[in-house]
Amino acid sequence: MFALLIITGCQGCGGCHGDLSDDNSNDPMDTAVLDSGIVDSAQPVDTAELLPCAVPEIEPNNTPGTAQVLPMEEWACGGLYEEGDFDTFQFDLETSGWVKVWARGADIGSSANLQITLDDASYDYTTLAAASPDSPDPVLLFPAEAPNRFYVTVSDQWYGHGEDYVWELLVSEAKQPLLWEANEAEPNDGKQDGTPIYDGDRIYGVIETGSDADWYVFDMPDTQTTLTATIEAWNYGSPLSAQVGLYSPDNTLISLQMRGEDTLDLDPLMVETLNAAGEWGLKITPENDTGGGVTYWYVLEVSLDTEASAP
Repeated sequence: MFALLIITGCQGCGGCHGDLSDDNSNDPMDTAVLDSGIVDSAQPVDTAELLPCAVPEIEPNNTPGTAQVLPMEEWACGGLYEEGDFDTFQFDLETSGWVKVWARGADIGSSANLQITLDDASYDYTTLAAASPDSPDPVLLFPAEAPNRFYVTVSDQWYGHGEDYVWELLVSEAKQPLLWEANEAEPNDGKQDGTPIYDGDRIYGVIETGSDADWYVFDMPDTQTTLTATIEAWNYGSPLSAQVGLYSPDNTLISLQMRGEDTLDLDPLMVETLNAAGEWGLKITPENDTGGGVTYWYVLEVSLDTEASAP
């Protein structure tokens, strides 16, 4: 399962657009080590000496079966020195809540284009995360049930390797990144089963599989109305790259949005003027079937403005 996830490569794109809820200012590593430590490919690499951290990687750790124990709240560090190198760690969650997994490479001067894969023994948390809003490095924020044991693997998106392909990894408890008022009502895989939404709603949902569709419906009066629908996910640590479709009362696709205010923002923003009365629908799906599961969460915010848009 881990190997299959890793070969899919990066599903997102980098940029500076979001505001992840946690402070990413911890700096366990003096980046000067990249200039002074890893210089001679003919010499064996002693990670513990070159990369000072609480948990230096110990090879072999390429698979869940050889995963190295990583206590939460402690930094691990290592490097992708050999071709096909995957560095895998396991961590135990004792209390249910939000978890943050943060890998650093580009931010510390590494040549690695990092990605992380996450899962547990039951494959309920299968996740691939690459670039985050503020960095080419991945940050993953997700809700998790305890007790559970998780496995996280650090690798390069393009199979890169070498002396300067170093990384750092931290798993920590996190705060809930957003507020919402209700959860999606399952099943809602079709318009006929859509979750009712109203002006001002903020609803938490999960894309359960790569082929999942979450439908929401709202009734429109015979009055011109401006719909604003916002997805909050990728900018807050979810790996979800979502798309939102707007369907008219006769089930015609009126609009499909996959980006926010610019092409680097993977959280869709939809603003449309509606004129037809009846039941309209919003359909949320993963872009290009890019994954799904517990970690692929989102918050949908809806505004229906009739006064400002009325003639």
